[in-house]
Amino acid sequence: MDEIGGCMAEYGTANYIRIDSWRPGWVRYMYVDVEEYLADAIFETYDVHPKYANGEYFYPGTPYVLAECRVRTAQAAQFEECMGMLERKALLKGYADYPAMCKEILGFGAEEEAMEAYERSSGQTDHLRAIAEGDIEDPTLTHAQEARIKEAYRTYDEYEFDIWAKGFYAGGYATQRAKGRPAGDTQADPAESGDAEDDAI
Repeated sequence: MDEIGGCMAEYGTANYIRIDSWRPGWVRYMYVDVEEYLADAIFETYDVHPKYANGEYFYPGTPYVLAECRVRTAQAAQFEECMGMLERKALLKGYADYPAMCKEILGFGAEEEAMEAYERSSGQTDHLRAIAEGDIEDPTLTHAQEARIKEAYRTYDEYEFDIWAKGFYAGGYATQRAKGRPAGDTQADPAESGDAEDDAI
């Protein structure tokens, strides 16, 4: 099928990022799926065949999964159309916070900015590890964010935690720290009030 459909144009703008690949003829992607793996059926329907090298990483405390894959350059446009279908399907399945969580996990949905932040975050995993182990405190974190870091540290092995920490840092924590925003105990934590879409990270 040459064209999946222009009706998906308004979807799939912030649930993936495209990464340069060192393999000629291939394009690398990171995208956000849900625990039901909705993307798999979409890929199968439209004959798109991603290759997964590094597995996927569950975002702690949520039903969302960060996956890394590569596809043939010839199928890149179809893959990106599938991302539009994935977002629409996730919303229809009841994942109302999917767009907001994609921006959080991938870094506000801005491809270049997100990837630059992701690369800059390489040295920050030790900082998050120290928070998880209770060695340091960061007053810019909300209680929910600190709990999320500790849960990830308990759940993942060292390599997986490093990957998760990069995404957490690039997803807004770097900006939050730069602004020196206090944890804000005087106002309700969005994660605790149920309004997760307003959460800064």
